Amino acid sequence: MLMIHSIHIDEEAYPLWLKEIYDAPERIYVQGNIQLLKKSGIAIVGMRRCSKLGENLAFEWARDLSRQGHPIVSGLAFGIDAAAHKGALCGNGATIAVIPACLPEIIPASHRSLADEILQKGGLLLSEWSEAKLIQKSDYLVRNRIISGLSRGVVVIEAAERSGALNTVAHALEQNRDVMVVPGRINDPHSQGCLTQLQKVGFLVRSPKQVIECMGLKWKAEASLNISEELKSLYEVLKECPKNAAQLSQKELIQVAQLELEGLVRRDSLGRYMSI
Repeated sequence: MLMIHSIHIDEEAYPLWLKEIYDAPERIYVQGNIQLLKKSGIAIVGMRRCSKLGENLAFEWARDLSRQGHPIVSGLAFGIDAAAHKGALCGNGATIAVIPACLPEIIPASHRSLADEILQKGGLLLSEWSEAKLIQKSDYLVRNRIISGLSRGVVVIEAAERSGALNTVAHALEQNRDVMVVPGRINDPHSQGCLTQLQKVGFLVRSPKQVIECMGLKWKAEASLNISEELKSLYEVLKECPKNAAQLSQKELIQVAQLELEGLVRRDSLGRYMSI
């Protein structure tokens, strides 16, 4: 098991982005790649009971944003949180999970394997609790200020009117962080919180590139793939629009199998093939 480090707010290793918020924890406890604390993160938050579409979106955006050099910060919860961490692991592995429990305890316990994978692939687990305690609902809300505090910007993917993700947004606005909202259907309960936030913050984003640009940064072109032009063409198609087997020709299915062997394509939660 990796060592758990205790970092005081006056120590050099304490993250500068977190240090500047008014209610920064005096001490944090971390396990994993401490170097991630020196980088400005991007938080991805949303509903636990999200749709498959929202889950896939969180995965894809986290993957692409992590490749831009920003750790993906989230809360290791079910739904959007877990999808964001998994997407970052498929990107460059840089993700920070902020938990409302004393390390090495993991909340929820069923995400122990995900937490282990985060550590194995160069990510970080973080808590402000020094002793084990009975977790209260309010602890999640207190934890949310750290998720936004570690981040340069917060992306909201699927949030109902009373979603806990909107509490993170409230912290982010108080902390002068960029808040970016992925719009949803006007009659979808999963989108009502997002649509409400759009009226307040005004940053509507439709792609990971727009997230980077909203924060005043420049999108870095991805390194070219070492595959044939024919495979690269299909890779780009699946990156823009995942497809199921019925939508692919026999030749494309063979090409998809090759891309899977290269680790460039996987099946999403809807059974569609998508570029990683």
